[in-house]
Amino acid sequence: MSVRRFMGRKTTWGLAGIVIGLHLFVGCSKKESDELITLKGRIEKVRRSTDSTGELTVRFFSDKQNKEISGTALITPETRIEKNGGPASFQDLQEGTLVQGQVRVEKDAGLSKFKAVLIQIESPKASSGG
Repeated sequence: MSVRRFMGRKTTWGLAGIVIGLHLFVGCSKKESDELITLKGRIEKVRRSTDSTGELTVRFFSDKQNKEISGTALITPETRIEKNGGPASFQDLQEGTLVQGQVRVEKDAGLSKFKAVLIQIESPKASSGG
């Protein structure tokens, strides 16, 4: 009889431990809401990990800081890259190129990660003869 009571307590404590553990795990991994920002600037540096992943550093004017700054964003296979209204690839991004796009700021546990969502390569405007 005492064995059953002991096992009953063990099972109860085991379930309680799982519930507490899940609560702590979910609480620790809770993500703050993401922010999407739009920016326009010139590519300073391209670092490729693969054909479709890497990092892109762009120099742009920050309205918030009221000055030009550089920011680095992750390029993932989900990043949409466009040139002249059509699809382009990570290989089309070169230093010195003027780009505009959207970056998702993902905040997790007080740290910010910047992931490029959309990059549009700006082509130089053709000058009209007159």
